[in-house]
Amino acid sequence: MIYAETDRLYLRQLTEDDLPRLVELIGDWEVAQWIVRVPYPYNDADAQDWLTLQKQNDTASKPEFFVIADKANNRLMGGIGLHPHTALATESSVRELGYWLGQPYWGQGFMSEAVSEIVKFAFGRLALQALVSSTNPDNARSRHVLSKAGFTELGLVPRPAEHLRGSLQINSWRLTRGAYQAAMGITLEPPRS
Repeated sequence: MIYAETDRLYLRQLTEDDLPRLVELIGDWEVAQWIVRVPYPYNDADAQDWLTLQKQNDTASKPEFFVIADKANNRLMGGIGLHPHTALATESSVRELGYWLGQPYWGQGFMSEAVSEIVKFAFGRLALQALVSSTNPDNARSRHVLSKAGFTELGLVPRPAEHLRGSLQINSWRLTRGAYQAAMGITLEPPRS
């Protein structure tokens, strides 16, 4: 299922066919080192567990994770998610935005494109009130993506990260529905009951 699309990308459901590419791209230390929640080294069993969890969420009509796929060939390039109930997203109308992109796709504007579309999806179709996110202070590219999308940096907070020696300090970010509407010059429809 395709949830959203841009000029170059699909944001879609994870499938069994994606798993080898998922292991290849997220199993790269240059990618994994920036992701708090991913096991490292990442293997086939991790990918299968992730697929099982995503199928459960999709079946319950609560999509949380979206494959970022190249529109030209539908091939997995990365992932983006809207995760409820995390250390940063404690209210039901707030979700935590997380994302990653395979190294061959860095520096080409794909992540900014995907984040822009998922923010529109979150405030439009999901009618969320706010999004939160986090970045490693050393990850300038990720910080740039959030800043470009309109997020405000709130400061450093501790975050558990098992594969990164236990924990680290991360930059916390937030974007509210009102700030998004003001920045875009739009008024979003109220959620339908």
